[in-house]
Amino acid sequence: MNIKSVSIKNFKGIEDVKLNNCSPINILVGKNNAGKSSILHAIDMAVLALNLGNWNAFQLKVEIKAL
Repeated sequence: MNIKSVSIKNFKGIEDVKLNNCSPINILVGKNNAGKSSILHAIDMAVLALNLGNWNAFQLKVEIKAL
């Protein structure tokens, strides 16, 4: 699967990000806590939802309970 562009809105700390003209290899560079890992996590979640074939069955929020 080749990703040509990425558009992320309201995911974790990201309000609105667009990455256009993505190539087979891309590098995300930035300071700590800038959102680099959040971009990768959003892409990973989108690919997982596509593989499941049903966006509605994919939970975007995770509940963490105390152990």
